[in-house]
Amino acid sequence: MSRNGRILVVDDTESFRFLINRCLEDAGYETICVADGAAALAELEHSPVNLVISDLVMPGMDGVALLHQARGLRPNIPFV
Repeated sequence: MSRNGRILVVDDTESFRFLINRCLEDAGYETICVADGAAALAELEHSPVNLVISDLVMPGMDGVALLHQARGLRPNIPFV
């Protein structure tokens, strides 16, 4: 894990994932980038993360549904 922490980025738009990933890595964070809520939940089950940054509007599972399910796995994780 990086010195600054690990951030899970969830966005269905590849260019947004790339941009957010680049900015966070430049700031010293380790990132895990996924394209949908199901992949995000899988990461939360198996990978330690310090923060979740999620898109609100995504196909399948939107950001609000992801937030509720993520709270079931990790009740205290910060979620943006």
